[in-house]
Amino acid sequence: MKTVQEHLREADRDKLLDAVAYDTICNSLLLLEYPDKTIAEIQETSKMRMNELIEHLLSLEAVPTDCMVLYMVPATSFDQQFNHEERSLCLIDLSEIRNDIYSTSYAFELTDWAETLGYLVADNKLTQDYITDLLTQYLHEISFFGADPELHREEVESVYAELDQAMKEIDEGHTIPAEDVFEELRKEHGLPLDEKDEKLDELKSRITEAEIRFNRYCQWRERSRILESVGETAPEFREEE
Repeated sequence: MKTVQEHLREADRDKLLDAVAYDTICNSLLLLEYPDKTIAEIQETSKMRMNELIEHLLSLEAVPTDCMVLYMVPATSFDQQFNHEERSLCLIDLSEIRNDIYSTSYAFELTDWAETLGYLVADNKLTQDYITDLLTQYLHEISFFGADPELHREEVESVYAELDQAMKEIDEGHTIPAEDVFEELRKEHGLPLDEKDEKLDELKSRITEAEIRFNRYCQWRERSRILESVGETAPEFREEE
């Protein structure tokens, strides 16, 4: 398996930047930040910013790994609706899926860029067929807190400080149920409160359960192929107990 940095170096740069620009104009919240710019100007700005980031990434020395692997899976309807993705990027630790193929995957917005560049990229058909999608989502993920190296470092440090404060408040018992928070926000902004409907909730739960089963199988399929690619035997698929 090649590393992220190797794939970035070999990628069709124009195709990759076009994909990044497309994702940018699909982000309605981001468009609202630039009310005085045309769509074309926003696209060009996005391409320029991301091209500079790619050049910086290629100049770094990637930290090697033999266990962290990126791969793609078919997206759930949630990702399709909110992230405009037909496929989703995932990160797993090989040493963990050897023991439990259904183990939790990882996010890496806060991870040092040099470390993420050393992640391995699965040779699975789905991943390789959509390698541009993988690299596009990778770039969005690592630049979530900024594409400028120095500003990104400062923002990540700020986030860690906020997380430390939040953990302290949790330890002290200063927590509020999420449902209460969302209800207060709706009231504060004059948004309607959804009516209670047990039948509707039951049907929605069935949809959610089907989505969970779908994602569980997709994850098993791609992870099984990763294990097989390194000469290991994957367990048979099983429904969640």
